[in-house]
Amino acid sequence: MNHQYEQLTLKERYQIKGLNELGFSAIVIATEVERSNKMIARELQLVY
Repeated sequence: MNHQYEQLTLKERYQIKGLNELGFSAIVIATEVERSNKMIARELQLVY
């Protein structure tokens, strides 16, 4: 099983930050930016 990891773009990071500040959950943010909720949850833990 070889999974390709793709980093978040700067635009996605700003979008995640904005949606997080508005109180949206990681699942909702993940749907909006079309990424896994696990990736978004990790990003929110690390940065915010």
